[in-house]
Amino acid sequence: MPRRRKTPQEKKVLSYQKDRRNAFGENDKASRKWIPRRKRMEARQQRRKAKQTLGTISDVSIEPGRPTRRHWVKTPDRPLAHHLDDAHDYDREGVDERRADKRGLRAEAKRRLKRG
Repeated sequence: MPRRRKTPQEKKVLSYQKDRRNAFGENDKASRKWIPRRKRMEARQQRRKAKQTLGTISDVSIEPGRPTRRHWVKTPDRPLAHHLDDAHDYDREGVDERRADKRGLRAEAKRRLKRG
């Protein structure tokens, strides 16, 4: 069964739902360096802990436990709809029809995000 084509409005709503923006307040390019760096740091800490544990064990038959789980987890970025609504709250100008229409699409995207 062929899929029906999405209208531009449906595509925009999906874009507002799926596209993400960094809301942490840092440079958006910084995560390209920091995410791998944090993973390396966690792995290094686990290796050090395992090495220390092996160094203290005197009996060779005892095997060390499983490595500890990573503590750091990347927090997801915010959906574009939420990000743009907050950005437009700072806007003090009047709302024209085009902007009002986009707000309606963002509101629909936010409703769909809440539903899951």
